[in-house]
Formats: sequence, C-alpha cells, structure tokens
Amino acid sequence: MSSTSTARLSPGSTRFWQTGTLSRDAHTVVISYSGKKAAASTGRSIDVDAISITGVATGRYQQSDSQFTFAGSWKKSTNSLASGGSFVYAGTKGASVTIRFKGIDLPG
Repeated sequence: MSSTSTARLSPGSTRFWQTGTLSRDAHTVVISYSGKKAAASTGRSIDVDAISITGVATGRYQQSDSQFTFAGSWKKSTNSLASGGSFVYAGTKGASVTIRFKGIDLPG
C-alpha cells in the first residue's frame, strides 16, 4: 500500500486520510515528514493524534499506544481538542511514524 496525502489539519479535526477496505492481514502504514509543504499550508510540521481501526482490532488508538513507532525528533503537545487530550508533532525532515495493525480499514 502506498499513498501520499496533503492535508490542512487543526486540533480536533477529523478524517484526512483512510485506507479503504483491506484484507484481514497485518498491515503497516508509514507517515514521514518530507520537509516540504503545500502552498496553502500555514505550518511546517506533521501531527499525530490517534487512529481508528475497523476489523480484527477494532478501536481507537492514541499516539502513545504500542502500535505507533516513532523515529526522529517528536514533541508532545497538550490540547483539549485532541483525542485523549494530546498529540505529537515533528518538524524535522525524515521524522516518521510507523503504524502496525490488523484490521480491514483505517477509517480516519
């Protein structure tokens, strides 16, 4: 699976990318910061808050869950609009997060 998505997000925002229907196998999603930004973007960072999984391990998982593996420099921000009250963000080129899950969908 390979996808590139550009989104303008703010704390408390909802779906910005989803997988579509997948097989019930194990899956890996990698989100990385390229250091580039869209012309309409006002920032130079990526934020990770939580994921929702449908299928085998149905539920909502926070960025602190073991399904998230972070590489590079990430900082935590507390915000009442974020799922679970906080999110992490990175603004350094090459920072990435790997999400491993079993399910049929990351609905947003």
